[in-house]
Order: sequence, then structure tokens, then C-alpha cells
Amino acid sequence: MIHSDMERTGRFECSNPLVNRLQQNIVWGQRGNFLDVPTDCPAA
Repeated sequence: MIHSDMERTGRFECSNPLVNRLQQNIVWGQRGNFLDVPTDCPAA
């Protein structure tokens, strides 16, 4: 995946592994949508 170089400023973790996986997927999706300018889909 190509994305802008963004410094991560926070983390989230809880006792539920499914919620933790959901959070990781959200972060991955956000990174995929940021290439200098935020877009509404990774294909743009």
C-alpha cells in the first residue's frame, strides 16, 4: 500500500480481540486513503 508518511499519535487496545482487530482494520483503511490528500476511496 502507498500512503503518506504520517506519524501515529495514539493507540487503542482492549481485552476483546475482535474489537482490537476491528481497530487495526480501521487504521489500515485510513492509511490506505491518505496519499497527500485524504480521498474517499483507495482507488482514487
